[in-house]
Amino acid sequence: MNFRDCDTFLFDIDNTLTLWPGLLDGSKKVIQKLVNDGRKILYLTDSTAKPQIGLARHMTSLGIETKPDQVINPGYVISNHFKNKKIKVLAFGDGLKSDLKKFGIKMKNKFPVDYVIIADDFSFNYDKLSLAINAVLNGAKLITCSLGRLRFEKNRIIAGTSSIAAGIQHATQKEMINFGKPSDYTVRATLEKIKNPRKTVMIGDSIESDVAFAKKLKCFSVLIASNNKKIPDRLRPTLRISSIKEFYNFI
Repeated sequence: MNFRDCDTFLFDIDNTLTLWPGLLDGSKKVIQKLVNDGRKILYLTDSTAKPQIGLARHMTSLGIETKPDQVINPGYVISNHFKNKKIKVLAFGDGLKSDLKKFGIKMKNKFPVDYVIIADDFSFNYDKLSLAINAVLNGAKLITCSLGRLRFEKNRIIAGTSSIAAGIQHATQKEMINFGKPSDYTVRATLEKIKNPRKTVMIGDSIESDVAFAKKLKCFSVLIASNNKKIPDRLRPTLRISSIKEFYNFI
């Protein structure tokens, strides 16, 4: 098994290429080989702590030169979906807001709005929670940028985006719409940037997010997992490896 005939590689970032405060061993070597071979590289992340341009700059500062248009994040996916629609949103999270502003999505700081969008917001508090709940109760639809319950930030565990969104869902009894992986929205945004899913590889550390996304995209999947956790047949990856460093042998 190898992926030498594939022309496009989609990488998750957190715990796949990076682990705070820097790159995982082998990440730079893998990316550099793909670049030297003329392969296309995109980065798919549900992180909204930084906008597209901020994440590209961060990756570049770590030694992996990255352009903003190589980053597919929820801010881009949401903006891509609503680009021709006149909507008003109540958004939480500076990274998300930066992307929405860049792509021309109209934001408000009070309801009524069409959508409430929950992203990484490290200053989220009771007042913001109450504002979001009231907006949804007054007709707004609830969007989460990720289904992640927990996330690692600077060597500590913090609440994931969906933990906050789920609280709003519970309070309002309204549906929560996911725009992160493995949603159809992310699949459609990705399909616009690749030539052929059958020559595309998704590399990530999450069965429920990255492998499930690859199944929907109908591309190859590589799961990076150091444990022997049993995987359901429907989510079995094309290849399972223990680290990004090992992936070099397959490209």
